[in-house]
Amino acid sequence: MGDALCVGRKLAREAATLHDLAATLSVMPEHIALCAEGEFDPWRAVIVRQPPVPPDGYRFAIALGLAMGEIR
Repeated sequence: MGDALCVGRKLAREAATLHDLAATLSVMPEHIALCAEGEFDPWRAVIVRQPPVPPDGYRFAIALGLAMGEIR
């Protein structure tokens, strides 16, 4: 598979659009958070905020994402 990213059981390049990705993940397109310049709040992805959100919450969100990721 090489350098190709996987989304579920498909290669990322097979989900070329937001609608393709939403269909692959079985979610509505508007439920996918997009990271871009602006007002992105990483805490929207965490439904239950326990422990309480730390003052530098973005660092915790990054650490949480890294902890949930898969090492390749």
